[in-house]
Amino acid sequence: MLKNRKSKSSHRLPSHFRPERYKIILHPDLEKFTFKGEEVISFKLTKPENRITLHAHEVKIIFKFSRKIPRGRGELELNFRGILNDKMRGFYKAKYELRGRPEYIATTQFEATDARRAFPCVDEPAAKAIFDVTLIIPKHNRAISNTYETAIREHESGYKIVEFAPTPKMSTYLLAFIVGRFDYIEAKTKEGITVRVFTTPGKKHQAVFALDVATKTLSYYTKYFGVPYPMPILDLIALPDFGSGAMENWGAVTYRESALLVDPDHSSIHNKQWVALVIAHELAHQWFGNLVTMEWWTHLWLNEGFASWIEYLAVDHIFPKWNIWTQFVRQDLSQALRLDALQNTHPIEVPVRHPNEIGEIFDAVSYSKGAAVIRMLADYIGEKKFRDGLAHYLKRHQFANAATGDLWLALEEKSGKPVRKIMKFWTEKPGYPVLRISEKNKKLEIRQHRFFSSRISRIKGGDKTRWPIPISFLRQGAKRSETRLLQEKNLEVRKDGNRWTKFNAGARGVFRCDYPIEILTRLKDPIERKELSSEDRFGIQNDAFALAESGELATTAADIRSSGKRFFQCLQRGLGGREKQKSRISIHCSEEFR
Repeated sequence: MLKNRKSKSSHRLPSHFRPERYKIILHPDLEKFTFKGEEVISFKLTKPENRITLHAHEVKIIFKFSRKIPRGRGELELNFRGILNDKMRGFYKAKYELRGRPEYIATTQFEATDARRAFPCVDEPAAKAIFDVTLIIPKHNRAISNTYETAIREHESGYKIVEFAPTPKMSTYLLAFIVGRFDYIEAKTKEGITVRVFTTPGKKHQAVFALDVATKTLSYYTKYFGVPYPMPILDLIALPDFGSGAMENWGAVTYRESALLVDPDHSSIHNKQWVALVIAHELAHQWFGNLVTMEWWTHLWLNEGFASWIEYLAVDHIFPKWNIWTQFVRQDLSQALRLDALQNTHPIEVPVRHPNEIGEIFDAVSYSKGAAVIRMLADYIGEKKFRDGLAHYLKRHQFANAATGDLWLALEEKSGKPVRKIMKFWTEKPGYPVLRISEKNKKLEIRQHRFFSSRISRIKGGDKTRWPIPISFLRQGAKRSETRLLQEKNLEVRKDGNRWTKFNAGARGVFRCDYPIEILTRLKDPIERKELSSEDRFGIQNDAFALAESGELATTAADIRSSGKRFFQCLQRGLGGREKQKSRISIHCSEEFR
């Protein structure tokens, strides 16, 4: 007996029914925009049961049996039909023009819970299984899926059957199948992995840059993670209709055309940087998200926050002249600090009860602040121990699922530092601190409190959170920064005479620094002479602007009249390009406090 039930409850499907393998045959019709399918689900029951529940589009399909199925393994055979929709979700149609005529592609977008739009399944990230995909398509079309083709044979008139190698054990949202007319170019990484970039006809010359970036990035990650790329092939597919920038389907990454293709004659350097970052982001997921997947959507921030950080690391390695970390500080970090200073912000990690909540909960606070927090942690632990911890985590949980705490544990085991204690505050508490620095005899005293962009929010907030803060600081003449862990309300460090000290070296911390005018004055020369990095210079300017805007400058009105405007003008001279525009806003803001 089969029943359909609207899926309004927030609970997950019973865990005692475990799909182990899906054998799926799909036959899309690109004229009627429909598809029909067959599937065999090989499953394991961990207790006797007389019903099996699967996800389908907006319903749960419940199979009821007259008697209980005994514990053990079995198979469930299904036939189904569907529509190639125009919602860019599930199995959908994408339209483009070729020589003035409309053409269509059948493609997929399954994250977070749209695999159920294409075939009945247990559509949850922890329900990992192996997938055998077979597509029946027109002879003139190409089929792409997560692995390589193992067989192509004739079907009925005008059609062919394309079979693909079995996937590794993976989540349903990472499955992909694409049918249409494509051109492609290919290359191999130095490890021997074939990388292909697919485009609609006539655009493969715009894929050269993407292919070069993808092959280099794949090799970089293979070495960085210490774990081989687990697929035999990597395809990057440019689609004319795509709802997001890209999707990390394992081995078959789909992209909006503007996020993958580069016109060699007309694309700007900014466009190349964007494409490189998007490629690096999605390829990071091939390990961090695909090989090891979050156990539930609550932990999605870690997948995205990690990829949003390491994409810059990879691009900086491939294109060191771009100085891409300045862009991270100016965009990701700056945006995270701006949004997380609002009273109505939220923690990075928020419990997800139902997948429908994902779009409501996850925003720039989750992703940009998540990336910034991981960057701060990596700097605190040190590159080698951080990499060792990542490799430990990936090897321990490969082809399985993990929660946020599993990564913190692996990093703690390899670094010997209190990672879990530190990160609990940064991921479970909203907001971030401002460090108020003052001179006290021969010491520099650092005190923390939560920063709000609004004076009213600060007064009403009453937040007494004391974050464990890894504070890096650079002294005048030093080649390397020092790091101390602030675990209480205040911390003292040695004052180096009248020489300058710059806190939050490299703008790698997720906090603001409130300096008295005396310390700011000492920083004037290294800013003008550009002895400080562009990240440091922008960080000083950005903090000063935010503190002025919030009314939280530690200086008095008289100090601002005599020294504040000159300091902001110094910042403007010491910064460059886009940074100057914000500096001019800071000068205007300082004048409002006169």
